[in-house]
Amino acid sequence: MDALVLGGSGLVGERIVSELVRAGYSTSFTFFEHEAAIAGAEGHRLDVSDSSGLASHLKRLEPDLVVNTVALPSVDQCDKDPELAYRVNSLPQKIIAQNVKSGAAVAYMSTSNVFGISDKPLTEEDSPHPISTYGRMKLLGEQYALLSERHIILRSDQIYGWTKAGRKKTFVEKTMERLRAGETIEVCADWYNCPTFADDIARALVKLHTGKKYGTYHAVGPTYLNRFEWALRIAERFGYEKKLVRAIDSSSLNLPAKRSNCALGNMKIEKATGVAFLSVDEGLERMKATRNIPRP
Repeated sequence: MDALVLGGSGLVGERIVSELVRAGYSTSFTFFEHEAAIAGAEGHRLDVSDSSGLASHLKRLEPDLVVNTVALPSVDQCDKDPELAYRVNSLPQKIIAQNVKSGAAVAYMSTSNVFGISDKPLTEEDSPHPISTYGRMKLLGEQYALLSERHIILRSDQIYGWTKAGRKKTFVEKTMERLRAGETIEVCADWYNCPTFADDIARALVKLHTGKKYGTYHAVGPTYLNRFEWALRIAERFGYEKKLVRAIDSSSLNLPAKRSNCALGNMKIEKATGVAFLSVDEGLERMKATRNIPRP
C-alpha cells in the first residue's frame, strides 16, 4: 500500500508518516520550508499551492492514500489574505480530488473552526457555520474532499506534542518556554478549545483507513477548557510558577478575526478506531514522560 502525506515536516504530518511506516505502508511525504527526514519514508520538496506541481506529483506517484495536513493555520493571517488562505487551505484538496488515481483514498485535516460559537457539544451531524475566513476556507477544503468517494475528514483542535528543532512550537511548548524564563504570560480566558495530542490523530487515521471506515470525524481530545486553564495545568504539570499566568479577555487584543468557541464530541472516532484520545492531563503527562527523548 503506497501512501503520500502532504506536509510531512509538520507536527501532525510527521506523526502520521511515522505511523504509516509502522503499519507497513510504503510512505512518501512532502515538505516545503523545512527539509525533513523521517525514518522509513521518502521526502520531496513541494509547494502544495503550486497546483500544476501538485498534480504532477500525484500522477507520478499514484498513491493509494493521500493525506493532506498542510494548512495556513493563522486565523488572523487568513482574514488579512483570503486569496492565500484559499490557495493553501482549500485549492490543494480540489487538485487532489482531480488527480488521484481511481479508487484512491484521501484524508484531509480540517478544524473545529468550521463551526462558530456553540453552547452545546457538537457532533459530526451538526451543520458547520464558520465565522472566520480560516474556517470558511477549511470548510471549502472539506467540500473538495467530498469529491473523492473514499474520503476521511478529520476535524481537530489545538494539536500539541513535542516538535522537532526549528519547527513552529505548540501552545504547550511556547508556554513552557516563557515560564521557564520566568516571564509573566497573559492568556485569553475567553478562548475555549479541545486540545488534541498529535499521536492520537495519527493512530486513529491509520486505523480508519485500514478499516475502510470513511467519512467525517471529530478527532479531538475529550477535555474542553479555556487557554488560561490550560496554561495553569501546563505550569502545574511541569513545575513552573502558576502565579506567572494571568488571565485576559481577547477583546483587549483587537485582533482582526473572530474565534470559534465550541466543543466537539469525539465518540464517533473513538468507537470506530478503539483509540482513546488523551485528556489534557494525560497528554501533558505523556509529554513529561518523553521530555528528554531526542527530537532531531
